[in-house]
Amino acid sequence: MGYKKIVHIKQEPLTFSVLPLGSWNYLEEMLEEPVNFSHFYYLDGDIYLLKEDLEKLEKIFIDKPKKINAMLDLIDQQSNEFVAFCENHKKSENLGESLKSFMTLYKKFGANGVIMLALEEVIRKNLEEQLLKHFSQDLDERKFQKKISLLSTNAKESHTIKEKKDLLELASKYSLDELKGSKEIKEHLEKYAWLNCKFLRYSPYGEKEILERIANFSNSKEELKKIEVNMKDLEAELNSLILEIKNNYVLLKAVEDMQKICFLRTNRLEAINYGCYKIYWLFEELGDFLNIQHQKVPFYLYEELMGALNNKKMIDIEERTKGYAIIAKNGSITLLTGREIEKAKKEFETKKHTNSIKGLIASKGIAQGVVKIIKDHHEMEKLSKGEILVTPMTTPDFVVVMEKAGAIVTDLGGLTSHAAIISREMNIPCIVGTDNATQILKDGDFVIVDALEKGE
Repeated sequence: MGYKKIVHIKQEPLTFSVLPLGSWNYLEEMLEEPVNFSHFYYLDGDIYLLKEDLEKLEKIFIDKPKKINAMLDLIDQQSNEFVAFCENHKKSENLGESLKSFMTLYKKFGANGVIMLALEEVIRKNLEEQLLKHFSQDLDERKFQKKISLLSTNAKESHTIKEKKDLLELASKYSLDELKGSKEIKEHLEKYAWLNCKFLRYSPYGEKEILERIANFSNSKEELKKIEVNMKDLEAELNSLILEIKNNYVLLKAVEDMQKICFLRTNRLEAINYGCYKIYWLFEELGDFLNIQHQKVPFYLYEELMGALNNKKMIDIEERTKGYAIIAKNGSITLLTGREIEKAKKEFETKKHTNSIKGLIASKGIAQGVVKIIKDHHEMEKLSKGEILVTPMTTPDFVVVMEKAGAIVTDLGGLTSHAAIISREMNIPCIVGTDNATQILKDGDFVIVDALEKGE
């Protein structure tokens, strides 16, 4: 059987113990189609699905294209419902019912996440096909990729770029000493602290992190101006291209779908992180009730937590905190720790057949510098300003290193991925979907990143 690594994201077992099985039920409910996903692997951050399962999902949208817009609208609706629930859910004495209600909505994100992957593939291929038809032979590879990248630009600003602009604005008005303990910083944190959280990993920005980021700005006024000019330039280029194709309604519809999924990819992630941030009080109360640290609550499986709420008997989860794997096959889940993880990983090991690194140009530019491989949050401090960020993929909590990077190179993701969208907003050279960058490169390597011509 062939497997595909779809994302790299480290999370606690509570997330990935409910998503594979519970989400498959929602998949069928959302699609109104039998799906029968059978395998899911989470191996210490790497997530694999069967290629044939993903292909089955893609075929549904190819055969029934009307479902594309229906799914995009439904995913947007689910994001709004999740945020509303997490903002408004009132504390109650029945922690079990609160946890159950939260997890019911949380499972849906697993389902719509898999749907997003299939939708992105179908929408991207359709856009490429329609673009080639429209411009016929007038497009070389470089011009073609430039147009695809431009048409994949998020039409709406993400919260990530809004926060960066607001922070640069603060830094341009006040000195670092004036900002320490100021109401301006407090207001900024009230608005944006959640951006540094990732699913059930509770690590909101504090004043220390914000001031450190400001200290790294070389010229805040100039950086803010560059971002605003870049966004205007992108908008102007995009509008110009739209005018070129204004009479091709099939291509315009393909562009509309692409821009919508670009927005939803980032918006969905931000909705999950914001919602989990707003309802984290539930996990603090669970920790108090069960007499464990709240950070360790998500290391328990859902069934273990529900059982403990009834009898207060807690199992030892220390081994899981060092790393774990979850294998879901045909309706059952197995959780692995220790040496068992390495055994499971061997099934997915791939040999390097080349030393070349090539991917999609997500944000144009050329940069050179020293490589830093960053696979998780705890490694972020090792990247210095101007160095090349090489990572499996980025998520909203990566912004603190993305804004320092001279360029970004990822193993995973396409033109609608988080790295692609944010790098375009920040005007940072970026190549995505190389498959092998983190395997071939190592810390300290000096590289030239060509995101203008070659994508390598």
